[in-house]
Amino acid sequence: MRKHVYLLLVLLFGVLLFACSSNEIIEQVEKEKEPDIVDDIKEDEPVEDEEILPEEIAINNWVREITVGEEVNLEVKLLPDDATNKDIKYSSSDENVLVIINGIIKGISPGVAKIRIEAVSNSSANLSFDVTVKEKAQETLEVSDDEVTLHVGDTYKIEYEVTNTTSKAEFYSKDLDYISLDRNGLVTAFEVGKATVTVTLGDIKKDIVFNIIEREKTSEEIIDEVIKGIKIPDVTSEDIELPDIVDGVLIDWTSSNRAVLSDKGEVYYTENIVLVKLYATFTHGDEDVDKTYVINVKPWSVERRIQEVFDSIEIESVVSSNLTLATEYKYGVKAEWESSRSDVISPSGEVSFKENEIDVILKVKLFVGESNMEKKFTVKTIATKKMNLHYFVERAEEFNAKTMHGLELKDGKIVLEEGEVYGYYDSAIYETLKFKELVGSWAAITGKNATCELLVKVRVGKNWSKYFTYGIWGLGRNNLYYNQNDVMAKMDTDEILVPTNDGCAYQYRIILRRDNVEVESPVLSLVAITMRLTDENYTYDVDTSKLPTFVDYDVPKVNQNVVPEIGSVICSATTSTMLLKWKGLDFSDKDEYENRYIAGLVADRGHNNPTYGNWVYNTATIAAFGFDSYVRHMVSWEELKWHLANVGPVGASVKGNIGGLYDTGGHLIVVRGYREVDGQTIVIINDPNINNRFGNDKNGNPLFVYYEVTLSQFMSFWRKTAYIIE
Repeated sequence: MRKHVYLLLVLLFGVLLFACSSNEIIEQVEKEKEPDIVDDIKEDEPVEDEEILPEEIAINNWVREITVGEEVNLEVKLLPDDATNKDIKYSSSDENVLVIINGIIKGISPGVAKIRIEAVSNSSANLSFDVTVKEKAQETLEVSDDEVTLHVGDTYKIEYEVTNTTSKAEFYSKDLDYISLDRNGLVTAFEVGKATVTVTLGDIKKDIVFNIIEREKTSEEIIDEVIKGIKIPDVTSEDIELPDIVDGVLIDWTSSNRAVLSDKGEVYYTENIVLVKLYATFTHGDEDVDKTYVINVKPWSVERRIQEVFDSIEIESVVSSNLTLATEYKYGVKAEWESSRSDVISPSGEVSFKENEIDVILKVKLFVGESNMEKKFTVKTIATKKMNLHYFVERAEEFNAKTMHGLELKDGKIVLEEGEVYGYYDSAIYETLKFKELVGSWAAITGKNATCELLVKVRVGKNWSKYFTYGIWGLGRNNLYYNQNDVMAKMDTDEILVPTNDGCAYQYRIILRRDNVEVESPVLSLVAITMRLTDENYTYDVDTSKLPTFVDYDVPKVNQNVVPEIGSVICSATTSTMLLKWKGLDFSDKDEYENRYIAGLVADRGHNNPTYGNWVYNTATIAAFGFDSYVRHMVSWEELKWHLANVGPVGASVKGNIGGLYDTGGHLIVVRGYREVDGQTIVIINDPNINNRFGNDKNGNPLFVYYEVTLSQFMSFWRKTAYIIE
């Protein structure tokens, strides 16, 4: 009995020893399979004394961390594979954080929950582990470009980057007339225009704009396209359009026969067909291409010949001299003229000017064979006016509006019309006493960009000279003109001379210009004409009976000789300076020598380069400061005396012995007044040449500019020409 008990104890001890060993092996296996998972069985729980089943839990995809909303299907099974009951029970320690149903884990909110898995058939087969639920990270989408320029035919792969997602972007465009687009974001451009591709990732959208432009061509390709686009006829009698530049390609044209076809494509008259080669050089970048065109140039059509003559015939709307009305023209075209007033303008072009302006319609019929064309001209003949004086001043208010072109009378002055940069006025024809010399002058406010130009023509018998010009003149410009000649007369500096001494009429044209409409218009006050008459017995009656016996204007005294270098040749400019200073102007801020400053303004740079003694340029300078100033010849002391008493001092041109002090071949002084004492007249002058080198005056003071001479002395050296300043 004791023996049996002993054996039973030994057997029981062996079973216990085996069970302990077996549990250690299973625990070691579990640790090797998932060393990071801690078994949920606590060490202090009592181990039931029961039979251990062979099942155990295996997980193929361990989950430690998921995001809110993410679902994961755990791959769980019981081992061994031939276990009789496969049911498994799942549970979460906190279903507000995480739930698990049938092995599917879903994150609910951020936090940590413990998952328990156990076999239904054997609660000893179980596992527990923690799962962390994190907030879902924000997805982002970035594209490489937001605007892309492609040439037609180019392709472009849209590159993009995403974060916090494994999803792929999708591509969409509604502009498939210009591009093609595949599912991988490959764009192909095939039409010029603009297309938008939208890249989408969930709710995120990014737009990429594609600007499709023509493919850049080589210079050779560009030139080739231009050449193909230019059409040059093989046969022509009409002008050919030869462009200088097309689509950036420069074209240089050269004709082999410029008498028939010009380098510009103009076809000239020829009686027979002429073969012409037209050479063209096309240049783009560094590429040059030469091409030759062969053209048969035919004679003009009859209609073209007549049209060319038709277009070439022009008659000014105001007629001031005989017209040339030809009966035969180039290209074999003949003409017949008709006049609505043949007593005024004959069919041959002779004009009989009347005291009034006359409107005349001239009609020309051009023809070649039976083909013909007619053209009409409405012209106005200038009125003739009798002028029996040696000078004439036409003031702005007296201008005839009918012969003003682009000009208007405004505030008593002649100016350019609004929007005009050029305008002119034609005077009447003035029939005069016979003259041998004429001087024209004007008074106008001008500047470097606003100018006047006076032109004068003279008639000798029935024949007119050309227009002689005093040049385009503006205060401060580089003013100049040159001596001019024709068979009737000649222009010598400021004088128009008639060698035969029988000038009998004149007409003038005054032109106003400005550089652009933003520049103030020149402002014209008057035009003056003065003559030296042929008749030596001509008189000009002046009533001097009521004039005062003493007149003297306090004209500032300015000496010319103190000016370095040019002092000896600026008597005229110094005279003009004294007259301007008498009017209250001061130029000391321009130059310490005020007359040197004025000399620069009056300078005529076309004569003697320059000359400062041009009468007209001196009075034009005075007038440019806003005064009515002009040149006037006088015929007597009485005429000058009346002017001194009623208007003011003058500049006087002199020549010869000046008051017994010195001799001059030409000089300018200021006549500032006169004094009559005991029947003798003393003329009071400011002579810019007089200084202390001539001694002292009657009071013992050194001479300086101021001087007095007897009337007989004055008349011996005065040339009877004056600078007038009103």
